[in-house]
Amino acid sequence: MTDPGIYAGVYSPVTPQHVPLCNLCCVVNSAGCFNLEAGNVGLGVVFVHGFRSSPAVWDPFVRLMADDPGLEFVVPLRFRYTSPLVSLSPFRRIPTFDNVADSLKVYLETEAQAFEHLALVSHSQGGLVVQRYLARMLGQGRGDELNRIRRIVMFACPNTGSEIGRSLRRQLPFNPQERQLRPFNEQVSDAHSTVINQIVKAQKATAHTRPIPVAVFAGETDNIVSSSAARSAFPEAGVLPGDHFTIVRPDSPEHRSYTTLKRQLFKAVADSRPARETATAARTYLEFVKHRLAMDGCAPRWERWGDASVLVGRRADLRMKWAATKLHLFTVAAAVPEITVPVIEAFTWQVLDYARDNKGGLPVGLQTGVAAFPVLVSEHVDPAAMAWAQEKQRVRFACVARPVVVDLLQGQVGFFRDTRALGWLYASHLVEKGTLYFQK
Repeated sequence: MTDPGIYAGVYSPVTPQHVPLCNLCCVVNSAGCFNLEAGNVGLGVVFVHGFRSSPAVWDPFVRLMADDPGLEFVVPLRFRYTSPLVSLSPFRRIPTFDNVADSLKVYLETEAQAFEHLALVSHSQGGLVVQRYLARMLGQGRGDELNRIRRIVMFACPNTGSEIGRSLRRQLPFNPQERQLRPFNEQVSDAHSTVINQIVKAQKATAHTRPIPVAVFAGETDNIVSSSAARSAFPEAGVLPGDHFTIVRPDSPEHRSYTTLKRQLFKAVADSRPARETATAARTYLEFVKHRLAMDGCAPRWERWGDASVLVGRRADLRMKWAATKLHLFTVAAAVPEITVPVIEAFTWQVLDYARDNKGGLPVGLQTGVAAFPVLVSEHVDPAAMAWAQEKQRVRFACVARPVVVDLLQGQVGFFRDTRALGWLYASHLVEKGTLYFQK
């Protein structure tokens, strides 16, 4: 029986160990990295700095990206604009946000013209520049020109203004950028309102609306831009380690600011691909699992769980070294739009209940046990969900589950692979089967 439809429905519901998917589908290459289609020059990531700053603020991110094989598809682009404290020359003036926004527009049309897909990443005032650019484009009915922008990420953006040094800054009345950094500036508020209502909340693409995912992050010790100002009304918001400046100075690939931006860039790539391609990638992997299950005598088949389609396989083994116990092993796999901890947790218990109720024979505990692999596949995986699957097996009386999270974009499979866990009699058997079914 063939799969009646990937994404047909969504479920209600120690040390990370990653297994490379290798070349299982069109989105992952032999190194476990995203594989760009021929002719695609990559994802252009445009970095926009803040007040009295420069493109050099992004050096820590750019260095880490250059050494990261998982981000080979990323091309950093650093936008520069003038942002001095004062201008002493009678022949020069400090540009307004409107001037800088228009400069960003030209930059995207020229330096970034070769890229079909872009992500905009900003720090501090740079986020206001990005919002002003978006608002001006929509106000001019040029929404179609924003099609290339797949995702926007803002670090420590003063969406409602910056309070720090307010009295000192008022002594600089001739700096138009500083004036708009003050709390409740009308032009900043108007641009921010446009972004919230005509981008974040947009339901369709028109000349004056354009749905673009926006993620914003505050620094947990930032005393310049408060968490509430940075997060504002954006639904996708979070807090990262660091103050106003160190939030954009990751010092290792494990720094949360770097891993967060990396995840956002993977999402930008996923957003750039048609839904048909995403479904095909998931189906390709599930067909691989189905083939492995069939080879191991699990008689895989597709079932309908509510509105969703799941792949189910099962086998039973009786071994004397298990104290003459029969173990019923169920594998249930499905593709979902996104994997979070609540999603994989709910699915795990749902699969374990299904396995217990459908094993047949003696009740569990009477020389019989149940084990399950609840498997979820997606291109959008919360790192916390991957860690949850790898942390430990989930146990009920005479029943054990080892959840499996498959991240198609990063080319990783995560599940608990320790053989010293509770139910150690079966542990090596489960590791062997998990490796066979999910690793190529």
